[in-house]
Amino acid sequence: IRRVVQDQHQADDNHEDNDDDITQRLVYLRGVIREALRLYPPAYTTSRNLQKDQTLPPVTGNYNKTKETIITLPKGCTVLVPIWSLQRHECNFPDPLSFRPDRWVKKRGGDNPQHQQSCWVERYAEDE
Repeated sequence: IRRVVQDQHQADDNHEDNDDDITQRLVYLRGVIREALRLYPPAYTTSRNLQKDQTLPPVTGNYNKTKETIITLPKGCTVLVPIWSLQRHECNFPDPLSFRPDRWVKKRGGDNPQHQQSCWVERYAEDE
């Protein structure tokens, strides 16, 4: 909370009349919100119906170490996307069960590899 308040004060101090919307200046608060939604998404899974055949990248794993397995999903197939699991997997997020808003904050002087550049769609979704 202290960090969010500091972010607010800094945004207020640096405010100019032609500056972006206040929500765009509260960088750490956006990180807190994104991290909360990553750990506790509004939906734990979603599904999609394939519009055309889809071939997945070759898979090797603990169950099949000797050869690659190629999987093709047919058109019309329903694919479940396990949002909860993907967002809590260490391959996608280091230390996935820890609440770390900094992972969403772009570092000055360099890029944070997990930070995605905001686009108008993302900003619209945040405002909603």
